[in-house]
Amino acid sequence: MRKELYNVIKESLNELFKKIYVDKTSDYTSILALKDDSSGIILCIWDKEDYIFAKLGSLSTTILLNCNDFVIQPYGLFLFARDIHEFIEKLRSKIKVVLNEKV
Repeated sequence: MRKELYNVIKESLNELFKKIYVDKTSDYTSILALKDDSSGIILCIWDKEDYIFAKLGSLSTTILLNCNDFVIQPYGLFLFARDIHEFIEKLRSKIKVVLNEKV
């Protein structure tokens, strides 16, 4: 994942969540973000040169935490963006939907 994308995502999630865990592989980056009440999200990101693809889901409905398995689960929302700013904008709005609350 591009360092700039990683920094912007982390900064954005730090505003909303208490703890953030990141696991990077050669194919994708998975992020678990938790609130005080143990609710949270899983975010799997595939950062390509021309676009960013991700899947976002609530930890309460997620069965598996491996991104390759998570992408085929019926729960969660997909994000497609052509640049970092578009990605962050979509991420913020979809977090509200996934957690079913105002963020």
